[in-house]
Amino acid sequence: MTELTKTQARRFIGRIEAAADHKAGILRVKNIWFESDVRLTGKLRNALDRTLVRFSGFNGCTAAEVPAHICELFRREQD
Repeated sequence: MTELTKTQARRFIGRIEAAADHKAGILRVKNIWFESDVRLTGKLRNALDRTLVRFSGFNGCTAAEVPAHICELFRREQD
């Protein structure tokens, strides 16, 4: 299990709990916790996607899997 702290513009914005499934080649994100003052924007989602791609490679994986409930957080914020 890995915990990744995520920063943006030099400030802490949250934590990611993930585990590498080396057999499947997938970094499985278990949960993400954002700080209370973080706004879930499309820009943040894109930055998070790029971070997960890099972190997947770092862990020897070719992809990241993010649970639907986390993706739904971004959709609700943009409504």
